[in-house]
Amino acid sequence: MSALPRPAVTLQFCLYLSGPLQAASATMAALEELRQLGFIFELEIIDITIDPARAETDRVIATPTLAKLSPHPIRRVMGDLADVSRLLQLLQIS
Repeated sequence: MSALPRPAVTLQFCLYLSGPLQAASATMAALEELRQLGFIFELEIIDITIDPARAETDRVIATPTLAKLSPHPIRRVMGDLADVSRLLQLLQIS
């Protein structure tokens, strides 16, 4: 994928994991690819083994889960997040 001009909107993501960040290496690679494509985003990482209350409050039922919090609408994607094209489609990002 080549970098395309992107609007100056900062996306806000929250990545929910269970265990070490290395377990989500495919997700992190996809997020890095988004950055290389010109997307600007903030990322909060929540390890639900350390903060299970947060997972319950945010209604996370599986990991990894990537939530796009802003701009609205809020969208969540669970499971294999390595396919950047699919990730953009599921999160409704263009």
